[in-house]
Amino acid sequence: MNKTARRVLLLVLGGAALYYGRGLLGVAPCGGEEVITARIGGAVRAEKSGKVYKVRGAGGSFLGTAVLSESVSGNITGYAGKLPVLVFIKPDDTIGRVEVLQNTETPEYLEFLRENGFLGRYPGKSVRSAFPLEEDAAAWTGATYSAAAINNGVRDSLKYYLDGAVSPPPSINRLPEYLAVALGLLLAFASLYLRGPFLKYLTMIYAAAALGFFFRIYLSVNDIYSGLSGGFKFAYFSPFLLLACVVFAALVLGRNIYCSFLCPFGALSELLHRALKFLKVPVYSSRPGRLRYLKYILLAGYLLYLLPSGRYYTLEPYMYVFSGIYSGFFSLIAAALLLYSAVDHRFYCRNLCLLAPLFRFVSRLRG
Repeated sequence: MNKTARRVLLLVLGGAALYYGRGLLGVAPCGGEEVITARIGGAVRAEKSGKVYKVRGAGGSFLGTAVLSESVSGNITGYAGKLPVLVFIKPDDTIGRVEVLQNTETPEYLEFLRENGFLGRYPGKSVRSAFPLEEDAAAWTGATYSAAAINNGVRDSLKYYLDGAVSPPPSINRLPEYLAVALGLLLAFASLYLRGPFLKYLTMIYAAAALGFFFRIYLSVNDIYSGLSGGFKFAYFSPFLLLACVVFAALVLGRNIYCSFLCPFGALSELLHRALKFLKVPVYSSRPGRLRYLKYILLAGYLLYLLPSGRYYTLEPYMYVFSGIYSGFFSLIAAALLLYSAVDHRFYCRNLCLLAPLFRFVSRLRG
């Protein structure tokens, strides 16, 4: 077996191991009855009736009907992956509550919606009354895709409850994102082969401004795990297109074009470093030390603790810097890491980035 065949075999086996190991890592979803009784206060059991559940309390009293959006309309996706909801309907045909279930959406977007009362606007409304759904999603700036996905899940759940059928959700045009990724890759490969500082910094400016702040396209260990374990959805194709090209460049060309050119966080810290240097602000690059092993410890913590608990992005600062949501402890930590990485050249990239060990593994496959 030649080297190329061995590399392909290792990647296939690794993907298969992640896919079939989802249950061991604690990411396999619970059954509908367990989800419903855990989320609805007073519920003792949930009896499945077609695609809905009749929820009963102590003594068999009827509490209402629960609908899981995944059961009636498939996987409705938000910005970063599937976003299923549970809709509980009381016997008087009013909404009792709406709950977001286990998902692969960006946690900070969901936290933003919760903090601003997005989920609290549903309870008490009649299932037959017209209330804003898709049309007001754009008002939730900073979490528009997440708001639209929850709205679509509620809409389909209520429609199924009333009519026994659902209409297809509105489509989202992702073509500009694909074109943005393609242009970024073109600039990266041009920078790799044509060289020169102008093209290099132009690519970094594009990565930080366009891919980071505007389109919010960047790689995460969550994207990699989600794609390999069956969470890939064409509606959220941009990061996977980027990842495929990065892995191809690492295996075939032996170059890590993502860390060098396309990582928005790395590009922004590099540009800030150069700006500080131009302004005569003291900057430096610390020597490699024991801190470089910290990223491996953090990656182990992610795989063993954060991933099973569903807190995907907690250890990665990209989300907090480029999301447009600047609040909370982790946003301050992300800003501090960015500024310190501007002073101590790429401190985060060298010592803390969770992607670094994975890219290092891919480069080792090349031999």
